[in-house]
Amino acid sequence: MKRRENWFLPNSLGSFLLSSHHLLRNLASPASAIALASCLLAVGQSNSAAWAQGAEDPQAFLEEAMTAKSGLSIDAIDGVHYVVLPKSVINRWLFWNAEVARYPSDAVAITGNTIASHVVKLERRADAIFVRSMSSGAVKVAGQTPATSDEAKLRPVDIAIANAQIGPIIASLPIVAEQDDAFLLDVSAIFASDIPDFSVKSQLLSSGLIPIAVDPSRSYIATAAAFPDNLYVASQLTFIAQDQAGADRALSVEVAHSISLLPEQPMERRYFDDRIGYFTSEVITFEAADGAASETQQIALRHRLEHADPDAPKPSAPVEPLVYYLAPEIPERWRPYIRAAVEDWQPAFEAAGFSGAIVARDAPSQEEDPDWSPNDARYNVIRWVAQPFANAMGPNIHDPRSGEILSAHILVWPEVLTLFGNYYYNLMSQLDPDAATLPLPEETLGHILRYAVSHEVGHTLGLRHNHKASTAWGIEQLRDPEFTAERGSTASIMAYGRFNYVARPGDGVTQLFPLIGTYDDHAITWGYADLTPDALEALASEVHEEPELAWGAGELPSEGLQTYDPTVLKENIGADRIEATRAGIAAIGASILNLPQATMDAPDPAGLTASVYDQAKDTYLGFTGSVAVMVGGVLSSTSDGEPLQYVAVSDQKAALTFLASEAIDGLAPFADPALLMTFRPFGGVIGTDYMAERIIGSMLEPDVIRRVYAQNELDPNRNFGVAEMLATITDAFIAEGVSIADMPPAQRAAIAEYVRLLQLLPTNEGNPDMAFLGTLGVPRGLVDINVAGLGDTGIAAAASVELERLAAAFEPHSDGFATRLFKDVERALGVDVGDD
Repeated sequence: MKRRENWFLPNSLGSFLLSSHHLLRNLASPASAIALASCLLAVGQSNSAAWAQGAEDPQAFLEEAMTAKSGLSIDAIDGVHYVVLPKSVINRWLFWNAEVARYPSDAVAITGNTIASHVVKLERRADAIFVRSMSSGAVKVAGQTPATSDEAKLRPVDIAIANAQIGPIIASLPIVAEQDDAFLLDVSAIFASDIPDFSVKSQLLSSGLIPIAVDPSRSYIATAAAFPDNLYVASQLTFIAQDQAGADRALSVEVAHSISLLPEQPMERRYFDDRIGYFTSEVITFEAADGAASETQQIALRHRLEHADPDAPKPSAPVEPLVYYLAPEIPERWRPYIRAAVEDWQPAFEAAGFSGAIVARDAPSQEEDPDWSPNDARYNVIRWVAQPFANAMGPNIHDPRSGEILSAHILVWPEVLTLFGNYYYNLMSQLDPDAATLPLPEETLGHILRYAVSHEVGHTLGLRHNHKASTAWGIEQLRDPEFTAERGSTASIMAYGRFNYVARPGDGVTQLFPLIGTYDDHAITWGYADLTPDALEALASEVHEEPELAWGAGELPSEGLQTYDPTVLKENIGADRIEATRAGIAAIGASILNLPQATMDAPDPAGLTASVYDQAKDTYLGFTGSVAVMVGGVLSSTSDGEPLQYVAVSDQKAALTFLASEAIDGLAPFADPALLMTFRPFGGVIGTDYMAERIIGSMLEPDVIRRVYAQNELDPNRNFGVAEMLATITDAFIAEGVSIADMPPAQRAAIAEYVRLLQLLPTNEGNPDMAFLGTLGVPRGLVDINVAGLGDTGIAAAASVELERLAAAFEPHSDGFATRLFKDVERALGVDVGDD
């Protein structure tokens, strides 16, 4: 049974139109005339074979579509979706993005909703249109200015680029009919399948089932929609899957495909500067303008933001603001905080010369705009993901040729409020009266949400993390009410510094959250202001006079050196690592001891106490780890322009002493008997001992010892090698003269771990398997210290000396743990201690 539907179609087919059994709007406008590939998707009710057999004549239909002056008649034939594709789209660059629109009930979007994205070109081959990916490696372009000619000629450099690379064909679309100006394509099979290069299988593994293959009889195109510059198709795929017992199960998922025509005129590139942290796209230019045969450059990812009136006084309005839509599923009580998170960025854009550049709006209702979709690649959308996962993320879709960000879909999982709420309690319960009990009040959670979303908005603007900004402010600044009211707790909201735990009760500090900071204003101006290359260079150079403008992430393999930089840190704030950590562990200790009172009115006090307690353990170890980085550490960039400095010997010694003493002593609240009896009567003390072992181990990792050794070899005047390092640790353990029998369990565990490592480290022969790090882009020097052993560092002789010192200091006077530990030390020294 055929069904005829009539749509209005512009004569030029200048818009990329997709129909899904509903009347399309008149898109015959100047804007639509330059939009994405002019296509029409018809919803059918049969198959292409039925059409070919005479139910309808596709050639006649195509001719009518291309020559119609008014209404267009379409024969919808069940089960088949057809596209009219103008030939002008062939060889144009398109962007194809796929993401999960709806997950199975048991699956969780641990890595986000994005499946994959490809820049593609369409090519004609026999009776099909091939979709070829152009996303393999960097974008390759010719740098020469094309010569004007009436003849279509390729320059040698263009031929060389074409001959040197070929992308994979990732899809084939059968041609049903053809006219001079267009093709009629059958796209049903491709979108009703799990396309290999956009396979959703890995996203389904969190369901606990293993997807095997798509069942075509239970898979179909669920939604099809067209917009002025992109095509959207949602596919319902049902997989035959297996559970852990090997039994067959059904697993359904909805995959959203968005295909957009990239701008015919790419946005002007802004080349990456390693003093400003932007995400990048890589471009290789052959026959570059400066005469180089080839050069590889990184271009910063940015939105296209242009002044409506370039001559108007700045700041002035843009041609189009950056609009972030709040998806309909966001609960009403959280919407004000999310709107504020977006528009908190307005002052940064004003500093860059734009007024009203970034705004938040509610998504239009179905009545206001029936064609609006949160999966439409034209829109920046903030989504609320109702899954049991604590995270938020802000990925973007961009044009790899220019770095232009085309859109972004920010994802917020509600459990991020629980995670950050508990984190906030652990650090701030002594400073913020609203954080004295759990769960936190709604208003406090709203402020936390505002902070988290604002951070993700920064990512969608192109900004990378700036972990160096966490340590921009000194202790006095962080305890100053006026300073923090203006600057917040870090120099950038793109840091992981979080909240101001350094301030103390009585300081009067009320701004406890990070703000969009000095660095953020600086970075947005660099990325979005209309500046000349010389002005951009001058702006980036300001870091040498203003250290708070410095950027460092330490996340890419090539940035491996920054992982040994104590000024590039996550989950920490404050320039003075030891003093800030001292404040942090004191804050955690007070919160932990108060947990039974803080959770007593919660629905599940014991469960909440256990969860917050375990999260506090991780935070505590993160704090002590930030001090351990000082040992063998480097300063990867400094305000005076020096590219590299070692952490001062005095600071490295102070770090070792702190870790072996105060950091171990600070574990006492975790082993408090009154606390553990409320929720963990067994295993709590053992868990605290394990924390002590972790702290000691962080100082004595083989690569740490290697770095201390290398620093002393390269600069002998430091007089701080492996022997001095171990002596400093031993001094801290024996400084108070307390016998092992009288020590708290955590301190005994720390000394026992120290003795074990002193015996083990001299036998360390390195790990040759770590050589693979070099293939990932890790600097060669860092690869070498992971591959090499410790035999030439003097660790054996130094360890023997320290074992003797420990034996002398802790000689036991009675049997028990102390005697056993003493015998372990004597065994390490080769003394016959007899039977235990």
